[in-house]
Amino acid sequence: MANKLLLLFCLIIPSATLKAQTYADQQRQYRSYQAQHLATVRAYSVSASSYSAPAYRSSGTAGSSGSGSTNRGSTNNSGGGTVRATSNSNWSAYIRSDIKPWTNDDYDDYSKRNTSWKPEPPPPAPKEAGYYTGSTSSSCQGDCSETLVAKNKSFTYTGNTLNGVPNGTGIIKWDVGTYTGEVKDGRPNGEGSTTWNNGLYHKGTYSDGQFNGRGTMDYGDGSIFTGLFEKGLPVKGFQRFPSGMTYDGHFLNGEFHGLGELKFGTNNLYNGEFKNGNFEGKGVLEVGKTTVTGDFRNNKAYYGTIRWEKTGEFTGFFHQTIVNIIPKIGEQRDPNYTYSGSFDENGKRSGYGYYVEPNGTKTEGQWIKGELSGVGMRTYANGQIIKGRVDYKGVKMLGAANHEGNWYPAHLDLQNTIKFLDGEAATECSAALIAAEDYIIAGRKAYNDLMSAAQ
Repeated sequence: MANKLLLLFCLIIPSATLKAQTYADQQRQYRSYQAQHLATVRAYSVSASSYSAPAYRSSGTAGSSGSGSTNRGSTNNSGGGTVRATSNSNWSAYIRSDIKPWTNDDYDDYSKRNTSWKPEPPPPAPKEAGYYTGSTSSSCQGDCSETLVAKNKSFTYTGNTLNGVPNGTGIIKWDVGTYTGEVKDGRPNGEGSTTWNNGLYHKGTYSDGQFNGRGTMDYGDGSIFTGLFEKGLPVKGFQRFPSGMTYDGHFLNGEFHGLGELKFGTNNLYNGEFKNGNFEGKGVLEVGKTTVTGDFRNNKAYYGTIRWEKTGEFTGFFHQTIVNIIPKIGEQRDPNYTYSGSFDENGKRSGYGYYVEPNGTKTEGQWIKGELSGVGMRTYANGQIIKGRVDYKGVKMLGAANHEGNWYPAHLDLQNTIKFLDGEAATECSAALIAAEDYIIAGRKAYNDLMSAAQ
């Protein structure tokens, strides 16, 4: 009976190994995309002189070592830890706490930030002297002051004139505000300031009645912008919001657009590319002592590396909104392990994946809610392998283990010792191994398909 089982195992295992893509191949495929991305991230830096993205800090993988003596009776691999990977307490705490960079006040400020970007300018002022009541053909420059009233009574002007038209310095008053400063052909032009009845105030350079050049806009509610304007809208500068949130960077049509740096909440920062007010493109997001470096799409971290100050890092794709960043597909690196695979929406290991410990012990198989479940395979640094059903019949794994080039019925007991079996126990091992082999082949294919689709 034992000889028949040995023959069965010898036939099954090599054929399955030939069909399955090796772990090394899978890692090369994944790391190829990862390397391309990280090269882009390392090269990324904000070009504007007022910003500087935090330096990319690479992290190496812990070295591998393995131990364990082999004999036909049993193999103790206690140095490799348990087959069931325990959940990382720091990781779990991170998931429970959730990242919430936006406070309610921050979000209100952000969502309302552009409602007053372009206050109503003074009414159009024709260059013809006949448009104004009280206009003359003479010039009134220097200390001279003349008061002109638009015939449609849309505004009044007091100040210098040239050929009966506002020119020089003066004051324009209309129904919603007052402008004081330089004027050309009836329009604000040069240095000046405007105060609106609703409390807004602008001081800076004007051109043809619009903000153009350097200036400061005070919204009267604690929000202030200082920087460059074009055609009445900000294009580059520094904005402070009532809650203390700040943005330093480029704008388009009043929206954060291009390169910039946004500071918000408590010690939270995004430095990188924006599009239409959203995080879009290459960037670095720092939330407390957690850092995400990579690609952002529509305010969401899409692909990159997330680092925790003391508990490791993850590189890959994310489940994410701007308030909760959770790994989706990729590689999680911790001082105690490296995991490559997918995660559920709670950040737990889920689906087929690979778990590697610092001593080189590698566990692959089906993960559910962060735990190895169903079937799996464990490879030790010394070359010892066991595969089969997980947590079955009172042992950690039941199936087959290799020894001197052959496979034999075996189980991994609760003390991490591989024991070779015969008799009825060996028969159960055979059934467990067949189920495990089929699933491992299918699981590896699913893993590769998932990684390919994600890329």
